[in-house]
Amino acid sequence: MTPNAIRELQDSLNKVAGQAGYQGKVLVLPEGSKVSPSSQTPSIGRIVHYVSYGTPVLPDGSQAFTTKCRAAVITEVPDIGGPYVNGEDVPNELVGLCVLNPQGMFFNEAEHSEDDKPGGTWHWPERV
Repeated sequence: MTPNAIRELQDSLNKVAGQAGYQGKVLVLPEGSKVSPSSQTPSIGRIVHYVSYGTPVLPDGSQAFTTKCRAAVITEVPDIGGPYVNGEDVPNELVGLCVLNPQGMFFNEAEHSEDDKPGGTWHWPERV
């Protein structure tokens, strides 16, 4: 689909959506496009991935438990002001999480990281 065809389709959909009373905007993405994680805003109740720390690396280079992604629910979001123009402008504040492990739940605060995803951080689930 060409960029002009996408714009025309998007305009048509927004016109129909507006007539139906929808207040938002319809966004048409080219095939294969992905939604940018930075365009999402953390809010209470959203499902995210928490990266566990894992156990310390032993002298032989092994670990009893490696870092793993775990399901988590956002339980607290600080008031960070705004409005912000895009996701890159939003301060990287800690959010409260309820992390769901096979052995049980635990509550923690964690910082957002979409890039290297080190232990102790959270990120948006990957699209599959």
